Amino acid sequence: MPMFITQLVALNATNVITPVTILAVVFAVIILLKAVMGIWRPQTRLKFAKAVWKRSELLSATCLLFLIIIGYFILLELTIVQVAAVMLFTTILMGLNMAAYPKAMEKLINEVLRKRSRFWASMIIWVVIALWVLYAVFV
Repeated sequence: MPMFITQLVALNATNVITPVTILAVVFAVIILLKAVMGIWRPQTRLKFAKAVWKRSELLSATCLLFLIIIGYFILLELTIVQVAAVMLFTTILMGLNMAAYPKAMEKLINEVLRKRSRFWASMIIWVVIALWVLYAVFV
């Protein structure tokens, strides 16, 4: 067994690699790669981002597919209330990043308002999650 998997098992309190553990490791690796690329190869990172964003329809479909698959595995181990708390944390972290670019955010908000039809799928997902959380807490 590769060394990193052995260490991962040792770090896991139950000595079992769960899907959420794997997702967390994938997340950590992606974040570290983005950080390294942002520091040492910002132009390469920008070039990659431009290539990905060029095909926004394909990117949206891929994100939706990943959302369904990853959401399934997360909800096997966590409640929707726990997931929502983590989503709040992540939203605040994203807000911290966005606060540094108020003019760009204003431009983005204006574009979203002009092209609302592109935003509906995401908004429906957020509303469903919010209603699900309220149901789980109060019913």
